[in-house]
Amino acid sequence: MTESAQMQSNGSDYVRKIVLLSGEADDPVTQITAQLGFPGKKDFKKQAGYWDEKLHKTFWLMYSLLYGYINKSNHHTPTHSFDAANVLNYRYDESKVKLSPNGVAKGMCHDLREEVGENLADMVKHDRSYSLAASYVVGDCIDNILARELGADGGKDLQYLTNEGDLLLSVFRRKYENIVSESLKKYGPLAKDPISRKLVIKDLDDTYNKFSVSLDELVGLYRGMITLWSRIPFIVSRSEHRYLNQKYKERIKETVRGFAKATEKRIKSRYLMDRIRLNERVHARYQEIRHIVQKGDLTDVNPVLILPSESKTFASIQKTLYDGLYLKELTDALISNAVSGKYQNGSYQELGLIKIGDAADNATRYSGLQNMMHQLRKERAILRRFGEVAKSLKEIGMEYSKLEAGLQFLLEVTRRTLNNERDGIKGRQEHQTDLKQDFGKLVLMCGLMDDFRLPLL
Repeated sequence: MTESAQMQSNGSDYVRKIVLLSGEADDPVTQITAQLGFPGKKDFKKQAGYWDEKLHKTFWLMYSLLYGYINKSNHHTPTHSFDAANVLNYRYDESKVKLSPNGVAKGMCHDLREEVGENLADMVKHDRSYSLAASYVVGDCIDNILARELGADGGKDLQYLTNEGDLLLSVFRRKYENIVSESLKKYGPLAKDPISRKLVIKDLDDTYNKFSVSLDELVGLYRGMITLWSRIPFIVSRSEHRYLNQKYKERIKETVRGFAKATEKRIKSRYLMDRIRLNERVHARYQEIRHIVQKGDLTDVNPVLILPSESKTFASIQKTLYDGLYLKELTDALISNAVSGKYQNGSYQELGLIKIGDAADNATRYSGLQNMMHQLRKERAILRRFGEVAKSLKEIGMEYSKLEAGLQFLLEVTRRTLNNERDGIKGRQEHQTDLKQDFGKLVLMCGLMDDFRLPLL
């Protein structure tokens, strides 16, 4: 959805609301970006505790690419990206751990390849099968523009933070939801799951076996990035953003135009990703996922965390890829960084803390029972995986305390949010029969997390 479709209000009421948020809110950046506004330097300093040139450039790259899009939790997407990067620092009294400025910069970009990859595929090709290929273009642009801000390992870390399996399968999600819905209407809740491994493999083969991005399509994806950036100077100049002083507006516009100009220059000089290499990467990931779906041991989803309207088979495939591929690659990278000797004072833990911050912010943004279940599947997998990593680091005598603190924070936030959701409908469900099932599920979910124990403890 575009920003025009999502703008809550405009004119003087909108300006007054943003000014009040800027002057009074403890989390002004969160509140202003949630309203599709543009935060100022004092807002960043108030919420993040500090601000510098590195974070200025990184924030406006992220914000300009995600501006106006709504995520699966029904929130303005860049609000989550900022909060996920800053939640550990902002809530230090609870988290007992902070990210460095470099970690915050990477945290603000953690979702860009996935979110912008899907948006580019929709916008440029009207075809979600291009999502993974588009995500590589997004990553290449970030590497080129933010090389200094993210550091030598920035591009590699953002690759590890991208769930490429989900990008590859996203093209099938709506189709499978419709198939399951039709099956339930026809046969009822006891119907056999209409989604099978065989169907998923066929769809993978039909979509990706001969998939190839042409040179014109590759250039089109880079031009799509320019289109996203080019919106911002016009949007920030609108009357509803007159709460910003003119000098600061010009700085935002100059920064974002710089991203577009740098990318335009690369297009003209044909200094782009190698198209053959890009297609090879997509094909290799397709073959890897095809093999897992066909021959791998799929991980069952806990019955508490799945609705009758979902395919158990597809949910198991998604969980297997999330835990056994995505999180495994991410935690393997963290361990590799730890033993390499290149990272001082346990800074290798930041890669895990970025993911933990992402999960902690998502835990505060549950939107509906199905979204809650999907997020809780991920949070439990993150707690287990990174808990095992922290345990391994402890056993070999390496620094692990930041990971331990972050995981404890994530566990507490998840438990608290679930308990609040449960208590919020406890009284109402006695009078609203449509809430009884939700309440029953929430009671079971709270029980799952009450019983959860970190591997480290």
